[in-house]
Amino acid sequence: MISCISKFSIFMNNNLTAAPMKIDQKVIEHGKEQLKLSEDYDSARADDIEQSSFRKLRKHSNTVTFAESLKKFRYSTRSSKVEGLKQEENEGDDYNDDLLNGEKNGLRVSISQTKRKRARNATEVDKDYNKKGINRRNTRKDQKDALSQELPGVPDHIRENPYAILVGLNPGLTSSLRGHAYASPSNSFWRMMNKSGILEKGVEFTYENDQDLPAHGLGITNICARPSASGADLSKEEFREGAFILEEKVRRYRPRVGLFISGKGIWEEMYKATTGNKRLPKEFQFGWQDDTFGGSRVFVAISSSGRAAGYTSARKQELWNEFAKEVNMAREFDRKIRESPKS
Repeated sequence: MISCISKFSIFMNNNLTAAPMKIDQKVIEHGKEQLKLSEDYDSARADDIEQSSFRKLRKHSNTVTFAESLKKFRYSTRSSKVEGLKQEENEGDDYNDDLLNGEKNGLRVSISQTKRKRARNATEVDKDYNKKGINRRNTRKDQKDALSQELPGVPDHIRENPYAILVGLNPGLTSSLRGHAYASPSNSFWRMMNKSGILEKGVEFTYENDQDLPAHGLGITNICARPSASGADLSKEEFREGAFILEEKVRRYRPRVGLFISGKGIWEEMYKATTGNKRLPKEFQFGWQDDTFGGSRVFVAISSSGRAAGYTSARKQELWNEFAKEVNMAREFDRKIRESPKS
């Protein structure tokens, strides 16, 4: 298009300078038309370039780089508007805090007072509950004490010169009600005795025939005669008095093998009462002891009560078996003496 216009301009200049001639009107109109077409083309081309740049701008507007540039130059974006709203809300909260400061302080005081009141009420309820619990326990204890005072206890079954005397703590309520030693189902005394072999073959005992023990060379008694629900109900004075009474029994009946003490606590009270010491030696071990009591040897076993859960049944039975061997040796010696021919 540009080349055509240049040629037309050269042609016109040549014709005008060369000689005056009549200008063709059609040629002039054609040139104007060509010029107009060229201007329209340039305008359309410029519009295309502008639209293309706008499309590129829109394309880059979705990128992170473009968004960051807007933030950098503080153009309005959605995030900036949200931050502005938040700032306004914070300013409003600060304003409300200033206005309602007195009311909020009053509310806090009221809440704290309510909490303290509830805490006091809860404490009073706990105290009342504990008092009721203590009263119930005291009532049960009083009932048991009254019952133990009414019960006759369990009698001793001993004859002179037995092989051994079996010593317990004191009669429990169940034993006192039934009138027999170790009658509580939770006590394994009779079961371990039968299993140890301390009796003749084929002989077994339960609490119901404890009175027959002297016929088999065994005696049975307690360090304290007063019945109680637990050994903790006994006083130190009762233990001390019971230990001296037991010592008199031992000196009277003179067991040939020794005493079988069913529980370390029983032996400790006996030891303190007769020796004056405050506690047993640190090197204490179950079994035969170095000290004697009433002139007899002492064998200490683990209590057969169900409350003595700190030791296994196997360990308890092992001590029973060890003492039974000594009794059977004495029984076998007597049998040989009886069977030997008289000289």
